[in-house]
Amino acid sequence: MRCEYCGKELKSDAIFCTACGKKQEKLVKKITPLFCTNCGNKLKEGDGFCTSCGAKVEATEVIDSAFVEPQQVQPQKAATSQQAQSNQRTTPQTEATQAKQKDSSGSSKKVLIIVVVIIFFLLLCALGFMFLYNNVLNSDEDRIEKDYDDDDDEDDDKKEEKSTEADEATTEAATEATTEAEEDKEEVKADYDLTDKADITIEGTFSESNSGDYIIKLAQNLSFKDGDTVLEDIKSVRIDMSDLDYKINDHASKGDVIKITGQGYTQDDKVYIKAKTVLDDEGKDISETEELDGDYIIENSSRELLSEDDIKDLSLQQLNYAKNEIYARHGRKFASKELQDYFNSKDWYNGTVEPEDFSDNMLNDVELANAKLLKDREYTLDPAGYPLDK
Repeated sequence: MRCEYCGKELKSDAIFCTACGKKQEKLVKKITPLFCTNCGNKLKEGDGFCTSCGAKVEATEVIDSAFVEPQQVQPQKAATSQQAQSNQRTTPQTEATQAKQKDSSGSSKKVLIIVVVIIFFLLLCALGFMFLYNNVLNSDEDRIEKDYDDDDDEDDDKKEEKSTEADEATTEAATEATTEAEEDKEEVKADYDLTDKADITIEGTFSESNSGDYIIKLAQNLSFKDGDTVLEDIKSVRIDMSDLDYKINDHASKGDVIKITGQGYTQDDKVYIKAKTVLDDEGKDISETEELDGDYIIENSSRELLSEDDIKDLSLQQLNYAKNEIYARHGRKFASKELQDYFNSKDWYNGTVEPEDFSDNMLNDVELANAKLLKDREYTLDPAGYPLDK
C-alpha cells in the first residue's frame, strides 16, 4: 500500500509512513472494548465513556483491511495464517483486559466498604460529642449561669435598697421644701386678708364698668390675700349687690365717694366685696337717703318699668326732661343750656361725662326701656319733639 499523504510505498501493516511520518488514518480502525476497564460495565460499539462510572474508554487501533490495496493482499492461506496470528495476539490482550476489569471491580468494592466504615466512625464520634456536651459541658454552663443570676439578684437587691434610700431622701427634701414654701406663704402680708371670711370695709369713688358692673375705685393700690392666692396692686374692687334689694346708681352718681362693708373674696384674679351696707361720704346709708319732693320728675325710672298709664298725664316738656333725667343720673352733661341749667339745680346731679363720651351701654335694661317709652310718647304728642332753648 502507499502513504495517503506522500504516496510512499509502505508495508501492508504499516501505521506510520516511513517517509513523512504521518499516521495513516484510513488504514487504522478503532475497536471499542466489550467491557469497561474501570468498573467492568458492558460497553457498546462507539462508546467514548463508560455509561456506569464515566471513565474514558480507550479504543484499540487495528489495520482496516478495506483500505489495503488488492495487490498487497496475501493468498487465502497467508491471510488465514495472518488472521490466526492476529487472533493469537488479540486473545492474550482480551484476557488481560478482563482480568484488569475484575481487579478494578474488586477495588471499587473495597473503596465502598472503606467509605462506609469512615461514615459510621464519624457518626459514632458525633454521638459521643453530643453525650459529652449534654452531660458535662452543659451542666457546667447551667452552674455558671445560676451563679451569674445569683449575682444579678444580689445587685438588684442593692440597687433596690439604694433606690429606696434615694426615694426617702427625695421625699424628705420635698417635704422640707413644702414646709418652707408654706412658711414663706405665711410670711406674705397683704392689706386685706380675706381667708377667714370676715367683713371688711372698702372706701373709694363709685363707678360702673362697660359691662354694667358696679365698681369702687380705690384711692391707692392695695393687696389682697385669699388662702393661697395673693393679688397685689389692685386698683378697683367689684361690688356684689346680690344680698341687697336696691341699685347703687339709683342713689349715687359716678364719682361719688362711698364706703362699703361686706365679705371680700377673689375670683378670676379679681377682688369682689359682697355688700351688706353702702354708705355715702357722710356715713349715711344711701338706700335710706330721702329725696326732696319734686327733685325727680319720675323717681323710680331707673329701677321700675314704666307703662303708658304712668306717663299719660305728663306734658311735652316733662316727657323730655324725664327722658334726659335717666341720662343725668349717670353724670351726663348736656349741650342744651336749658337742660344743663335744669339739672345743675338738682342736689343729686353731678355732671362728669361729656355728651360725646356718653354711651347707652352705661344704662341698665330698665333705663333703656323707659327712655324709649318716654321718647315715643314725646314724639307722638309732637313729631318735632320738645323745642329746647326757646
